[in-house]
Amino acid sequence: MDPSKQLQQEAGDVMEDSSKYGRQIGRLLYLCITRPNITFAVHKLSQYVPKPCVEHWEASEKILKYLMATPGHGLFYSSEAAPTLSIFSDAGQLALILEGP
Repeated sequence: MDPSKQLQQEAGDVMEDSSKYGRQIGRLLYLCITRPNITFAVHKLSQYVPKPCVEHWEASEKILKYLMATPGHGLFYSSEAAPTLSIFSDAGQLALILEGP
C-alpha cells in the first residue's frame, strides 16, 4: 500500500459490480495465511467491500502485482515435517509478567 495515499469510503466512482471486488478481497484474505506481509493492506481494503470504488480496486491490484513479483516470500508449511512449536520471549518482560506487580 502506498503510505502517502489515504483511502476513504467515498474515494471516487463506485464500482458497478461490487461482487468482483468482494471475491478478490476474499481470496486475498485466504492468502494471508501464507503471506502475512500483506495482512495489513488486505484488511484495510476489506473495509470497503460493501461499497467499493475504482480506487479500492486499483489498490487491490497493486497487492496482486506485489505477489506476482515476490513468489518466494511466503511461509511454507510442509506436510512431511513433524509439527513443532518455537517461541521467542524477552526474558526481562517474561520475569515481570510472572512476578506480577
